[in-house]
Amino acid sequence: MSSKYIKIKNFSKNTHLHCPDCNEGLLNVDIEMFNTCPYCDYNFPESTEMEDFILQPIVDEWIKFTSKNANIQKKSQLNL
Repeated sequence: MSSKYIKIKNFSKNTHLHCPDCNEGLLNVDIEMFNTCPYCDYNFPESTEMEDFILQPIVDEWIKFTSKNANIQKKSQLNL
């Protein structure tokens, strides 16, 4: 994920972006409710990359949840 306006970097498990106006590092939760920088009020343009950035933690949690449930189902079927 990257665009000419938004620089997104991965650090360990947390993905963050730098505001193009004030260069502050932001996490998904910093801009999920309002597409503005909480430090300088820069208005991020709507894009699929920004939407993916904001939704990625939700998708990751859903994948973990469904994988965990699939493993539980496999174990219970083996025990039948």
